[in-house]
Amino acid sequence: MEDKYNYREIVRHFIEVFIILSLLGIITVNSLYLDGYDCTKLSVDDGLITNCVGYTQENHTFKYNSNENCYIQIPNNKNARQLLLDFENAANNDMDILVSNIDFDGKLTEKTDVITWKKGTFGFKINVENNEYAGYILSIPTDFTINGVYYAIPSESRIPKAVLYICVAVISVIAGLICLKSKRIEKVIGSIENKILCYFDVIAKNYKKLLIVLAAIIISILLSMLLTFIFEKNGFVKYSLKSTVLISGFILIIEVAFIFRKYFSKKIEVIGMAVILLVGTFITILEPPSPGVSWDDETHFGQSIALAHILERKQPLSACIQKERFAKAALNKRYYDEKEQNEYINYINDLYTSEYYTVFVDLSQLVTSPSVVAYIPSAVGIIISGGLNMPYHIQFIIGKWMNVLLLAILCYYAMRQLKSGKLLVLLIALIPTNIFIASNYTYDTWLTGWSLLGLCTFFGEIQRPDEKIKKKSIYLIFISMLLAVMPKMVYFPLTFIVFFMPESKFESKKDYWKYKLLILFNIAIPFVLVLVKNVISVASTSGQGDLRGGAGVDAGGQISYILNNPVQASKTLLEFLKGYLNPWIEGKEYINNMAYNGYVPCDKLVLILICFFALISRNEKEEGRYPWWFRSGVVLVYAGIGALAAISMYIVFTPVGLDTVAGCQGRYIIPALFPTLFVLTRFSGRTYVKDFIKEENVNCMAVSVLALFALYGVWIGCVNLY
Repeated sequence: MEDKYNYREIVRHFIEVFIILSLLGIITVNSLYLDGYDCTKLSVDDGLITNCVGYTQENHTFKYNSNENCYIQIPNNKNARQLLLDFENAANNDMDILVSNIDFDGKLTEKTDVITWKKGTFGFKINVENNEYAGYILSIPTDFTINGVYYAIPSESRIPKAVLYICVAVISVIAGLICLKSKRIEKVIGSIENKILCYFDVIAKNYKKLLIVLAAIIISILLSMLLTFIFEKNGFVKYSLKSTVLISGFILIIEVAFIFRKYFSKKIEVIGMAVILLVGTFITILEPPSPGVSWDDETHFGQSIALAHILERKQPLSACIQKERFAKAALNKRYYDEKEQNEYINYINDLYTSEYYTVFVDLSQLVTSPSVVAYIPSAVGIIISGGLNMPYHIQFIIGKWMNVLLLAILCYYAMRQLKSGKLLVLLIALIPTNIFIASNYTYDTWLTGWSLLGLCTFFGEIQRPDEKIKKKSIYLIFISMLLAVMPKMVYFPLTFIVFFMPESKFESKKDYWKYKLLILFNIAIPFVLVLVKNVISVASTSGQGDLRGGAGVDAGGQISYILNNPVQASKTLLEFLKGYLNPWIEGKEYINNMAYNGYVPCDKLVLILICFFALISRNEKEEGRYPWWFRSGVVLVYAGIGALAAISMYIVFTPVGLDTVAGCQGRYIIPALFPTLFVLTRFSGRTYVKDFIKEENVNCMAVSVLALFALYGVWIGCVNLY
């Protein structure tokens, strides 16, 4: 009987592995660009317009002179089957465009077509039946700004998706057979099954609470619709889907605070994870689906899309259009308005369904950079949503939402490592600037999240002085801190904090020194990686800096200036750090600042509240275990990270010899906030305020206030413009 039972278990595990791997494989294959059109762009600067009559040209803008014979002439591409004309402006009304053909002798043929440039679209297509024409004459009876023409050439791929599906099936069968032979894998699968069943049991036992949550969501939606209608009547807001959604977000946060108040103490990690997901989700869906919303998000989006399509080395043309237009969103608030945003969404979705793509020229920089790991969550989101054939703008949203999910999961496990002081994790995670960054394409969230997990594991072990540290915790600290600093090596000083694990936590002095050597190895890795990267790229980047800093930027020249003027350069850096490291001065830049959406209008209130809640959230018996030298060391790490950020920006972003540091943003200090705030607010003594207010109320107020401020920032800088 036992053999029969084991046989059934093995067969079930084989089927489970086969189904899971097959689904993942099919989704991955579906996300690949194996068919479609390879698009080559030709712009005005590249000689796109070979002749122009009846227009006044100013760079890429053409002003219509009301001439009946107006036209522009563009060349043909003999391999193209479609031409996509991409304009900066959308058509105000349906417009007929007369298209005439020119032969290779330069003569106008008799054949003409009429193409409709539809209202609200950013371009139109010309279908090319054959290659007998040298160019086209287009009569466009309006002003327009043309970004370029994309010549769509049919894909030369010779690998049909059916072949890949067969490969997926074969791999799934082989993996399943391996599971049959490996008892260890079978145990892992069985363990996962048991956990899933446990989750189902929890859901079944708490179905009443789930019904309460569902009722709260329904009430928030209905109430938000009513409030939005009332506010519009009084001239406060414009009635729209986004304003209704955001008001429902405010209501949901308030409902969570009232309905689940007692869980803010007992299950703070669960509540915290839910609130991070809630706030981050609202931010991601309420922002326009375009880069140019957060700092450098066009670069991070480009890296994420490249990683998602690294197998076939092709990216959607929609992504290229988004990256090209990010500055318009950032500086001119394009695509925030409801009408223009809907036009933009329809345009990029149409490009995606038309299967237009471009080929990556070189991915070596992405592959060789340690920061590539930080783009894995977004890339996975893009692959899954693309494999499920979701609309392209939804894929864009899911890609950045994966950073929210990552932060929520890492904060959940970080809080579980701590015996007390869990609230401080949420105080950092829900800083308006931080949750805003996490809701966009970035690698900062990877850094902040993993460092929180590693540092909380370290602090949690110190909070349990009578327990010996387990290997699981050692590996968790090592891996978390290593992953944390991979995107930005200048944050390696954070690893120094975990170096000082008390010797009493180890079974023997040998284990103690093994831990020390492991952490030293962790600290050394960033230096090795940076050295290798610099050796690889020295030929192409020597003497250059970040050109966004201005014409005077020259990394090599700045280093020479520092070496020749060490006193003056030191004074410049120290003067800058005096303000940069002062939270009262710089705090608004990493607490209230929401990039191109502006500042949350709360001045220093959020900073004061964070410090207040951190101070009163301590426990009377379990705190005060950090000696003065350790506290001083953590403050030194905070200052060191600020100094490294300032020095790096002084070299690569600041014009040579400038008497200040340019481009050193306040958000760079966020990863150093948690350990500094944690050790400085953990001290022994009576907790009068906390005892009077009660822990669940303290946690509830802190989380709710920060969440509401973050949503308010989205209201001011984003939804208010919709």
